[in-house]
Amino acid sequence: MVAHACAVAVAAGVEPGMTIAHARPLAGSRDVLARPHRPDRDAAALRSLALWALRVSPEVGVDPPGALLIDVGGTGRLNGREARTPRSVCRVLARRGRAARGAVTSTVGCARALPPPRPHDPDAVGAG
Repeated sequence: MVAHACAVAVAAGVEPGMTIAHARPLAGSRDVLARPHRPDRDAAALRSLALWALRVSPEVGVDPPGALLIDVGGTGRLNGREARTPRSVCRVLARRGRAARGAVTSTVGCARALPPPRPHDPDAVGAG
């Protein structure tokens, strides 16, 4: 299974969740580098990102395999209003080469219902 794909692979139509057999023909003549997926590294990176997110809010949660939940209540002083906080966080992550989708939702369940971001396609979603 494809766990991660670079921008070139995504442009060719490769997406996480595809089988390697399906992804190889999409890559065409390009060399395909396939490595074993290391979920432990993903988990460590997510924990590291959660520690960084404590700069934004004192309430941060890790929602494996790849989500970070940040309580933005009361963060309006940092960005002018709470709805701007996710967009600000997404911009920082995009500058660091990370795909992110931010949203202000009324519950954790609503946040979990959002689709995951596509690699190299950062997106900030408004309040909902």
